Amino acid sequence: IGFKKVGESCSEMTTQEKIIQLRMLQTIRNSRSSDDDEEEDVDGACYDGYRKCKSDCPSSVYDWETSEYLYNTDANSKCEDACKRGKRACEYEDNIDDACYAFNRKCKSDCPSSVYDWETSEYLYNTDANSKCEDACKRGKRACD
Repeated sequence: IGFKKVGESCSEMTTQEKIIQLRMLQTIRNSRSSDDDEEEDVDGACYDGYRKCKSDCPSSVYDWETSEYLYNTDANSKCEDACKRGKRACEYEDNIDDACYAFNRKCKSDCPSSVYDWETSEYLYNTDANSKCEDACKRGKRACD
């Protein structure tokens, strides 16, 4: 700052030219820091969504065939995986609205359609695991927003 190229040589800038150049540099710096702040906001929002989603994943599922609640399934870990994938999708976006929408969309699409029952060693397809996971994703989106 302070010098300008004139032909093949450099000469000192006038005070007015220095002020203009400093203002331009300040504008560039400010725009970069606000972009960084928005990225941090997106990352923070995605993490908040993930944390809420994960905490709301089911510890039990209802089996519609046996009319019983089951506590020994992989529903929780599958839901947590869906939350994690939602967070990853969220982090790829540039603004919070798109990020939280991406979180919800990806999370819900990865919710389990079946769960494994460790007690019977069977896959179960007629449970409420999917809807409970989708509810956790919805709450995660609200925390993200």
